[in-house]
Amino acid sequence: GNCRILDAPVAVRMGRGMPRHWIDNYDSRSLGWIELWRALAESRNQATVRLAAYISPEKLVELMVRLGLDGDIEAYPTTAIGAEEVTPLGLAAAYSAFANGGWRVRPYVVERVLDDKGKEIYNIGNRKSERVLSDEVANGIAKGLRHTIVWRSGTARRLASVNLPLICKTGTTNDFRDAWIVCSVYGEGGITVAVWIGFDGN
Repeated sequence: GNCRILDAPVAVRMGRGMPRHWIDNYDSRSLGWIELWRALAESRNQATVRLAAYISPEKLVELMVRLGLDGDIEAYPTTAIGAEEVTPLGLAAAYSAFANGGWRVRPYVVERVLDDKGKEIYNIGNRKSERVLSDEVANGIAKGLRHTIVWRSGTARRLASVNLPLICKTGTTNDFRDAWIVCSVYGEGGITVAVWIGFDGN
């Protein structure tokens, strides 16, 4: 819809005894009151942290776990902009729910294994999916993620020439140490791909 959020300097507490941390956007600009979809499309950190503080970091972590993100996730407002580490497989699991109407499908690496004679010796079997978001919420987020491609200053706008119903989200860490992108082909039969570029040793 037309929900708006403030993209302006904001300071957050990072834990007991820690000083406040000022949040900055990657382009060092603040845009003031903007549409929520634009904050998503342009990866506006200040707006995103404000939203996380509004809904509460604890509720955000609950949702992240429900969506399939793995790891020991702490509840801070900065968790919404990637302050906690997750895996590419966890990101793929989470973003696939946005693309397929709110259904979480557990990701897998190997579907089946055949021996040298073609006999099946392993099959992952029926992978049960579970509803983790309502249709309305999932479709609203998917619409916002589509803006990362179609909006003139969306972070994934270079994918606009790809003739597929894609939804995407990009991210970088401080000093561009890591970069990642998750894209899904929208709809029940689509696939989700997460790509991370970086170094394990920081």
